[in-house]
Amino acid sequence: MHHKEDVGWLDIGIREDRRPVIIDHDRLSQITCELPDPESQYPFLCSIFGDKLKNRVLQGVFQCNNIKRHSSDTRIKLRFTPASNESFSSRTTSVGVGLPVFWECSSAGDLLSALWSQLIFLFTEVVCFCLDDIEDTDCVLKFLLDCLKRKPVRPHATVTTPRVILVFESPCGGQLCSTERIHQIIQNSEYQCLSAQFLTIRTVDISDASPLSAASYHRVKAAIKEELDISGGMLGEGHFRPNARQLKELFHGALGHLSTSLDFPFSFTKFVRQERPVSRSLGSHIRSYFEIGAQVNVSAHALAPSIASALLMDHYVPGMLVSSPKDVFRSLYRPRMPEEHWIPAGVLDRIEFEFISLFDFMVQASCSSSSLRRDYLKSQSGRLSRLRTNKICLYCVIGAAQHTLGCGHTLCDRCAQIFGTPNPGRDYQFTVKGCLCCLYQRPLIVDVLPLTQSPSILAIDGGGVRGVIPLEFLTLIEEQLFPCRIQDVVDLALGTSSGGLISLGLFTMSWRVKKCSAVFEDLARKVFNQRRHSIIIRALSYIHKNPLIAEAARWVHWLVRDSCYDARVLDAALKQVFGENRRIFGVSRDDAKGPLRSATDHRIIRPNNVDDEPLVWKGGSQEPELQPPRLFDLQGIGSFQDGGLKHNFAGEIAAQLCDQIWPDAPGSKRILSLGTGRVEASDNATPYFRHIFRDSFIRRGFDAWMSTMDTECDWRRFKNQLKEKISSDFHRLNVPLGKLPSSIDDIGAMEDYRNQVLLQPGSARMARDAASMLLVSRFYFVISGLPRNTATPFWCHGVIRCKGPSAEIISALDRLYPDGLDCVSDSGLIGSFPGQGGICPSCASFRHPISFLARHADHTVDVFLQNQLKKRWRLSGFPTTVDRLASCQGLFSPFGRDDHGFPNSAACPSCDASGGLAIGRRRRRESASSRNEGSKKLRTSSD
Repeated sequence: MHHKEDVGWLDIGIREDRRPVIIDHDRLSQITCELPDPESQYPFLCSIFGDKLKNRVLQGVFQCNNIKRHSSDTRIKLRFTPASNESFSSRTTSVGVGLPVFWECSSAGDLLSALWSQLIFLFTEVVCFCLDDIEDTDCVLKFLLDCLKRKPVRPHATVTTPRVILVFESPCGGQLCSTERIHQIIQNSEYQCLSAQFLTIRTVDISDASPLSAASYHRVKAAIKEELDISGGMLGEGHFRPNARQLKELFHGALGHLSTSLDFPFSFTKFVRQERPVSRSLGSHIRSYFEIGAQVNVSAHALAPSIASALLMDHYVPGMLVSSPKDVFRSLYRPRMPEEHWIPAGVLDRIEFEFISLFDFMVQASCSSSSLRRDYLKSQSGRLSRLRTNKICLYCVIGAAQHTLGCGHTLCDRCAQIFGTPNPGRDYQFTVKGCLCCLYQRPLIVDVLPLTQSPSILAIDGGGVRGVIPLEFLTLIEEQLFPCRIQDVVDLALGTSSGGLISLGLFTMSWRVKKCSAVFEDLARKVFNQRRHSIIIRALSYIHKNPLIAEAARWVHWLVRDSCYDARVLDAALKQVFGENRRIFGVSRDDAKGPLRSATDHRIIRPNNVDDEPLVWKGGSQEPELQPPRLFDLQGIGSFQDGGLKHNFAGEIAAQLCDQIWPDAPGSKRILSLGTGRVEASDNATPYFRHIFRDSFIRRGFDAWMSTMDTECDWRRFKNQLKEKISSDFHRLNVPLGKLPSSIDDIGAMEDYRNQVLLQPGSARMARDAASMLLVSRFYFVISGLPRNTATPFWCHGVIRCKGPSAEIISALDRLYPDGLDCVSDSGLIGSFPGQGGICPSCASFRHPISFLARHADHTVDVFLQNQLKKRWRLSGFPTTVDRLASCQGLFSPFGRDDHGFPNSAACPSCDASGGLAIGRRRRRESASSRNEGSKKLRTSSD
């Protein structure tokens, strides 16, 4: 038994407030979902107007469609033609979604006319009018003329309006609507502009055929097919015509635009870049590019082709709707580069000319924009090799400089993936084999945070010699991490004062924790060995035997010199440890003969000159309580001073910085905060009499000043601001000092500080929990595919992957939890964690497919690893929604992704065969049940 299918597409209604609404029954999405491969199929849209003759034309032209079985009461319907005689599956009637119209609309007829001219005709290739169903030919011409007055902007530069076919059946209609008669009316009336705007206006006479014969409409079918073929040839399949998935997105975008504005036409070029907006810093980056070119005598006109190829790579990613390059440049890029004083005259026109020329070459050569950019950089290496900057990526110009090659040229994370090679066994780790700007052949290894992973952060507070406390905690943690290192499980490390010194040693110098601890202790003993003395103070001590006078003289001397210790001693010690010429933002050498490894030097604020980058030893020479304040003067930015006193709590700084570096990271960040000891609050009761010294303003001011060293209050305030659900992702390790001195320069107490950590009950357990949190945070989830219906509960299928050395990370987990771990979600058990069994024997990558139940795409889900005692740790990237994960992966990007589709891991036949690297496809949320797929012919008609 055949079921009737609702082919309703668009309609007009009235809200309670009498405002008109456009009702969308989402028919286009239903048809798109039934196509076997909507990303490689390019449908045509043919609009047919009429009534009885129209139905016979539809039945005759599209014989596989049963017109009576496809019914709807809507004003605009949408049908499609199947490629075979397969029967239709059962359909449910869809409920339309009303979009209120926010512009003044006098009548329903005006709104319907706007729907046709500003929406349907944007995507229609052929318009067919059945004149026997229309009272007067002038009605058709007036309708077309009214559509032209609204000036719709088509997405294709080669086609401005659809092609028109006039069909008549009755002899009377033939006399009124012959081709000669139509053109005579057009030439001798106000409709003269129609012949210039519409490509063709042709008539088809079927009056001599039997209305009951299917062959009677062969001429109509042939005419429609001929016009569609001509239109398809002009557009070029895959170049100027959107595929089915893109057509659906473009239509919904145009529909939303029509409901809000009628004065401004819908811009296809701007819409396709909504998910990948042009960088706001494009203008400043172009300016920097011109400035560094001027420094080496390379003119702006000479750099114009380089900028054009970079912009071409930015826009024309694989999967992008290929539209007019002139419109792309003038709509997207030219507004970001205003003709100011720093842009020489004619340079923007030169960039536009080169942009169009490179586009034509790309289309003719059938090459990608990234390969075109690669070839250009190589061919111009003699000129571009002289450019040096630490602000912008010299590969794409648009990105910020995040990594430095051995030759000094810079690139960003995206270019590392596009122009680099994935390393086997390491997700999102790429090797850039050589520099394209100067052809210098020395590899650079770059680690990039996966799209669906949230960062793990190590934040170390400052505290002078009390820095041995976080170092002792790190020693305990690294023992639990074995065979991993702390650098393998942390994405960002920062600290204040001595905490910053420890971070530099661990992550800039790549020291093990034990070596860093030994170097730190040796450095502290050199720096804090002896306080400043002068001949005058020694003379006073000799003359006046009163120790108070000598002590007062010392304080006066320290106040005048603005420090208690000689900064030259600290500088000499730091130069010996870190080297005199090593800069904070650069590459570090793992092996003297091996490749360079880029540190995670995400650049937020940079000096103008490469030579003005701060040196590592200067970054560590900051103890504001005991050393003279040191200022970093970065040209073009300002002066910076160590904030150990005012901002000693590094955890809050880490959270803010993380949001700036990874603003789109899903889920909650992981922060491990390490303190430098806490001073217990005094239990002394309030005195009955006020003591003039102990309770004075000076003493209270001094206590308030020194309280900034105790960061426990800051940690509690920060923790209380977190949501309860994610508070377990923020760990704090600290120890009470007890009766130990709280000074920050007592080198004799360093061993006592270490012992205080070891003797504190629960230190080993806290280190174990912190290590477990860091290890589990290396695992992240990647969606393999989504069902068509995500509005109701569905199974989300995906793969758990591992960032970093998979074998070492899993070995550490197996050693900590020999009884095994389970994968659980917030709704129940998912399955057992495979451990070493999830590592691919071919590529050493970790892949573990899982499935969990989600209520709907916007419902927040959580996935954990849980031990036998029900203690659980959240996977990276959670809690989040399935829709958010799919958006991060680019499953919702029908117009391409920034990474140009380049792989984030090395190809492996074993992983590919198991589906570990499967790419999902977006499905629009629907309220209807899932539908069976079938092979459909891609020609659509609206009536």
